[in-house]
Amino acid sequence: ALESFMLRCPRDITMYCDVILNLSLEYLSYDPNFTDNMEEDTDYEFQEEDEDEY
Repeated sequence: ALESFMLRCPRDITMYCDVILNLSLEYLSYDPNFTDNMEEDTDYEFQEEDEDEY
C-alpha cells in the first residue's frame, strides 16, 4: 500500500519516506505470531543423527 503512495504521489510523500521506511522495518522485524523454537529444532536434529549412526 505504501508503495502505491510513493509511486503515485512522489512529490507529496518525499518528506515522509524516512519515517515510512523506519516504521516499516520496525514492524517487519517484530512478529508476535513467530515463536523461536530453534533450540527444540536443533535437539531433534541431533537425535535423528544419533539414531542414524546405529
